[in-house]
Amino acid sequence: MRRSTIVLLIIAVVLILVAACSSEPSELTRFEPPEHDVSGGGGTPASLRIIFDYEKLSGWASNQFAVWLEDTDGNHIHTLYATGWTAGGGYDKRDMSLPVWVEKSGVADMEKTAVDAISGASPGTGQVSTGITINPDELPYGEYRFFVEGTLRWNNHVIYSGVITIGDEAQTVEAEAQWLFATCDNHEALTADSDEVKMIMNVKAIYIPET
Repeated sequence: MRRSTIVLLIIAVVLILVAACSSEPSELTRFEPPEHDVSGGGGTPASLRIIFDYEKLSGWASNQFAVWLEDTDGNHIHTLYATGWTAGGGYDKRDMSLPVWVEKSGVADMEKTAVDAISGASPGTGQVSTGITINPDELPYGEYRFFVEGTLRWNNHVIYSGVITIGDEAQTVEAEAQWLFATCDNHEALTADSDEVKMIMNVKAIYIPET
């Protein structure tokens, strides 16, 4: 093998490793966080991001998750992201795929353009992020609940949730997890020691107010 080819291969491997180890979370949707003017010039809208560690699993009936907001009465406000397979109709083929989000969001009645705007393919392993720019007319000041639901494998689920306050103060909230381990046909239930529980971890919401 020629030396130039070897050098190019080494450079390619290094670039892949650097990308994999980057501290910047990959964006799940086309959301671009606004650049806040720390000089106090003003005019930067508020934003909310949901960030978590994601480990892509191998095999069937896994890697499905959704991120959404609700008001304090439990009404769905906005879906920030949902994996494309489920959002695109997978819930009809496999009803254990993101059942809470499917019911809350009313995705079955959404127009295709609306589904396409909030969904995408499952990301690769690493820290991922999705978010929205806050429009006060659509999301007034107050408390909201944020959720990340994950279908780990077949009937096994996790739901992370937390309460975030939209207002004048910046806030970071770590979500709490609720696990549901259940059998499915010939598949045994997962346990807290199963590798699948690592699919979604360290969920937090970051709110930055308008400046």
